[in-house]
Amino acid sequence: MLTSNMTNPEPEMIAYETLYQVAVSSRKFEVALNYYIKFAEADKAFFDELKTKYLAFQLAQHKAVEQKVQIELLNKQNKLLKASQRLADSETENNRLFMALLIMVISLLAIAAIRSNRNQKRLKHLAEHDSLTQIYNRGHFTSAAQDAMQACQINQDDISCILFDLDKFKTINDNYGHACGDWVLKTVARTCKSIGRKNDIFARLGGEEFCIILSRCDANTAMKIAEDYRKAIEAIDSAPSGNTFPITASFGVTDSRLSGYSLEALTGHADNAMYLAKDTGRNQVCSYRDVVAADDSNSVII
Repeated sequence: MLTSNMTNPEPEMIAYETLYQVAVSSRKFEVALNYYIKFAEADKAFFDELKTKYLAFQLAQHKAVEQKVQIELLNKQNKLLKASQRLADSETENNRLFMALLIMVISLLAIAAIRSNRNQKRLKHLAEHDSLTQIYNRGHFTSAAQDAMQACQINQDDISCILFDLDKFKTINDNYGHACGDWVLKTVARTCKSIGRKNDIFARLGGEEFCIILSRCDANTAMKIAEDYRKAIEAIDSAPSGNTFPITASFGVTDSRLSGYSLEALTGHADNAMYLAKDTGRNQVCSYRDVVAADDSNSVII
């Protein structure tokens, strides 16, 4: 606020005019009006010193008319600003609605993606796992075993195969029913999986036959692991099934040193060793080396 005690009205007039223009440029119309009034008063005082009272009166009237026009103009501008503000508020609300709709669409897409991912995982699990025992099925076992075989062959690492079959499983089904047989299969799979190595490929090939592929593992180590499986299966308590009966399995073991890097040869030789275990008393672990030795012995006898 300029002081009202200035002796020369011209600087005061110029100052108020400048402030008025600044206020109008800033769209502060009420402030501009106040400055304009101050400017008019200063202007009137300035001309009072130069002209007669009559000219000053005429100028004052002229200024009054001009002020009225300016006020009307300011009123119109104020209405325009209010209309612009309402338009801006409407655009803001529309933007909010659009953002809310966009967020809702994104949320729905995210939920759909999550559900789709879950369904894909569920379908993948169903495609790869045996429905009864929840370990790998024969189809996925073949694919995973081939990949493991190729990796070990490239790195010249040992790879072993353990094949085992539950002893007298048909008798269990015949005497106690298939529900009891299913309990045995699930319990054996769960027991073996709990003591197996994390990266081993454990699968149910069909019926009561199971197979394990062990990367970076030679036959001697695989024999010890197979023995751990055998003991664990033998120790299963059948009472929770509602019946009491022994559970045992016969194991055959081979590795890439004995059978090469061929899944067909590995499983075939492990199967030969498993049948040797069955033929010589069951509930034991035999190596393909034992099969070769037995064949050599028979050849010598002949």
